[in-house]
Amino acid sequence: MYKRQLQARDLDGLGELMNICQGQLNALQVSSREIEELVQLAREHGATGAKLTGGGGGGAVIALCPDGGARVARAMRDAGYQALEVSFG
Repeated sequence: MYKRQLQARDLDGLGELMNICQGQLNALQVSSREIEELVQLAREHGATGAKLTGGGGGGAVIALCPDGGARVARAMRDAGYQALEVSFG
């Protein structure tokens, strides 16, 4: 599903797909209150997309931040969560 966006380097489209998938995961009840809070924090602080990763139910969130993830990571830490900023080229 993400292949076309990745090949085209369409980060806005990729982020939109991540958000859609997260909505579906939440509807399937594999998300949690904490995951939804982290997803919302990420989106509010500059992520184009965010979704749970791993097993869900309180696992982890991955956020796509084309302009850098420092603001997103800081917001998550300020809310009491752990955050790790990773970049790739």
